[in-house]
Order: sequence, then structure tokens, then C-alpha cells
Amino acid sequence: MLRCMKIKNYIIRLAGGMPFVSFQQSSIPLLFDTVAQLLHVRRGQCKFILAYVSRAKILDAMVTNEAISHGMQISEVVGTRTIVGNLEGVIYEITLQ
Repeated sequence: MLRCMKIKNYIIRLAGGMPFVSFQQSSIPLLFDTVAQLLHVRRGQCKFILAYVSRAKILDAMVTNEAISHGMQISEVVGTRTIVGNLEGVIYEITLQ
């Protein structure tokens, strides 16, 4: 409950702006735990935008599977797939199902 209250306070402070979250492979489950809480606090009236740079196919699957397992819909934003250095980047839009 305390964690949820902290997230609600965080959202209120950021009402006029957009929070930035950085994550690594080991924190993908924690990222989606946090995103789920943020989306639920807003009662599904918002979207989470994930700018993702692919480093390995297994990570690509992990991101998608983690979103789905948290009851979210993950969709690639059309026209955002691009090369970043020697890696492929894409933007996803994530919402509650």
C-alpha cells in the first residue's frame, strides 16, 4: 500500500510533465510492475510509451511477454522502427487490456 501511495504522489507531482524511466534486462519485471500500478492509478485513462532498443531477441520476447502477463496490451507505433547505432529501436504504446 505504501508503494502505491508513493506512486500516486509521484503522478500528482508530474501531472504537467512526462516521467522518464530507464531499465535494464534484470529490471524488466519491475518496470512492468511499476507501469501496471501507474496505469491502474489513472484508471486506464493513460498510455505508457516505451522507447525500446533491441539488444537481443530474447529481450524482445521478454518485454512483450511481461506486458501481456501484467494484463496490458502492447502495440508497436507504426513508423517508429529505426536503426540506432548498430541496433534496432522501436516505440511501443502500452495500455491496460
